[in-house]
Amino acid sequence: MKGYLTALAAILATSVLSACSSSFEPLNISDEDVVRYKSRCGFHEKEFDEASMVSPLSRKDPGYPRKAARNGTQGYAKMEFDISESGKPVNINVIEAYPQDTFAAAAVTSLMRWQYPAEATACQSVEIVFRLK
Repeated sequence: MKGYLTALAAILATSVLSACSSSFEPLNISDEDVVRYKSRCGFHEKEFDEASMVSPLSRKDPGYPRKAARNGTQGYAKMEFDISESGKPVNINVIEAYPQDTFAAAAVTSLMRWQYPAEATACQSVEIVFRLK
């Protein structure tokens, strides 16, 4: 019985504590609740062409922060970064987050493990959305 409950708890935790950047409906967030940080690439001041963003060859989804999961908190972190000659994200900078810094560390840790084409590229942007399923 104990093994059954442990397996059930693991399945439930896996289904609840997942995060993804996906095509779900947008989060219902007031613009005044979003925290914006300085962008060295000027992402807040100008419109940027999403077609100019390089697609990752591989990505690692972030873990859902436990405290946010316990509290039922959803949100996102938007980051700017450069791509090194070896295809690794470098100079990662959180430029927007909701709520405040709840998901920033998990998003940065995840992005550090992504792989892009091996060509140095400056000023890329990605948003990772955290949703409870």
